[in-house]
Amino acid sequence: MSEISIKLGQVIRDRRKSRGLSQEELAFKSGLHRTYISQIERGLKSLTVETLFKLGKTLGARPSELIADTEH
Repeated sequence: MSEISIKLGQVIRDRRKSRGLSQEELAFKSGLHRTYISQIERGLKSLTVETLFKLGKTLGARPSELIADTEH
């Protein structure tokens, strides 16, 4: 687990919760598996750029916003 993956996972979790989505709902709407969402949020998996775009679209955020939030 890298520090960046952990922080990005936290950002995605916070965005998901603020939109009132479960991991299952986020996974379904973004075309990903729920287990993968869980692994991302815990920092166990790194994201591809394509996955970052899918999650950003579903969460109503530009990928650059998610990355910027990771930097704080």
